[in-house]
Amino acid sequence: MRAIYLPEIFTLKSVQLDEEKCHHFKNVLKVKDGEEILLLDGRGLRAQGALVFVGKKKLRIDLSGEVTQGIPPEDITVVVGQTKKDAQDLVIKNLCELGVTKIIITHSQFAQRYKINKERVKKQLISALEQSNNLFLPDFEMKKLDEIDWDSFTHTYILSTEEKSHSPIPPLTAGCAIVVGPEGGFGAEDYQIFKAMTHASFLNIKSPILRTPNAVSCAVGYLWGVRDA
Repeated sequence: MRAIYLPEIFTLKSVQLDEEKCHHFKNVLKVKDGEEILLLDGRGLRAQGALVFVGKKKLRIDLSGEVTQGIPPEDITVVVGQTKKDAQDLVIKNLCELGVTKIIITHSQFAQRYKINKERVKKQLISALEQSNNLFLPDFEMKKLDEIDWDSFTHTYILSTEEKSHSPIPPLTAGCAIVVGPEGGFGAEDYQIFKAMTHASFLNIKSPILRTPNAVSCAVGYLWGVRDA
């Protein structure tokens, strides 16, 4: 079912769509009058609504079903070294569709340094939320690698092609962090921070060199799969 992020409708019961959304639904998606749509508030609430044509250029959504609360996802933070813009866009969308709870874009040693537009990131997250029917919009932050409170995580898994953990890697747990570098990988300065961590493991996945958007999906999926096998 098509979905739309509309947090206000759960209090208003009915809402007029803005011009951009009207154009998208009427001219791109070719929706029909009365068509059912899934409503998401990004905080776990979901309901069904009906699209109502108001004249030739306007659309309204009326709440038509019971509002239900989804189960919060497992608390997983993914920390990613800032990469090139096209790859960064895919990283943001992939992680939202995977259902992680927080995304931190960080300045590791070889990361890109351009200014990130937070409003653009929010639009990308909302687009991915609607595409995947994810009930929860992930939090988003930007921090330097040495500014992150690593002790706040139950465990940190660092995707690395250079370092290996000598002890067994513990199963994925709620409250953990998964760290993926930019396409230049991690540098010596980054590894100094990682090796000083108390609860951390280096994760080695036998694969060719992965682009960052693929690496984040692979790391999250691998850890889920190993734990749930």
